[in-house]
Amino acid sequence: DMAVTREGRNLFATNLASGAVSVIDTPTLQTVASIYTGKRSHVVAITNDGKHAWVANIADGTVSIVETVGYRVLGVIPVPQAMGITFSQDGQFAYISSMNKTVSVVDVAAHQVIETIQVGTNPHFLVLAPNGYIWGTNTGQNDVFVIDPKENRVVGTLEVGQAPQQITFGYKGTTGPLEIRLMLERSPMGFGRIRWAH
Repeated sequence: DMAVTREGRNLFATNLASGAVSVIDTPTLQTVASIYTGKRSHVVAITNDGKHAWVANIADGTVSIVETVGYRVLGVIPVPQAMGITFSQDGQFAYISSMNKTVSVVDVAAHQVIETIQVGTNPHFLVLAPNGYIWGTNTGQNDVFVIDPKENRVVGTLEVGQAPQQITFGYKGTTGPLEIRLMLERSPMGFGRIRWAH
């Protein structure tokens, strides 16, 4: 996985095999640092203030917090089988998916898990929607889930193709989000109706 700092200077790239995160200086395309974060470092996300990179280490069951300047590992947060990471619109909370069918809500300032949301089988990548909702993929049950951050519960699901992983929002011009795009591992995209919870 990869994440770019807010000013675009540095690219953080996880290395699943080595458990390290490479930091690449984008103007020169040179690797300026390699930081070991944990076994099977998977997803990396930059905090809203740009000061830290959070790295999900699947095999260690942790999320490492790395300085984006200085590149020190400041600490780890225990999250079993951590997979995907995204942050709330205000940056106060992190959402971290786990292979144990949950998404953990973490207080960013306190570095503490404050709530756990049941989402489905093998949740993977997460993304913040323009309206502040959290969208994620359930790789193990071929659907996408939607979390309302005000209530921290799943409020909708969408059936898609087999083994969905990455997820992003597509834009056309400057008119805002007009579609959902899913990158699926093994099959063409398939869309169904969103089932909204009541």
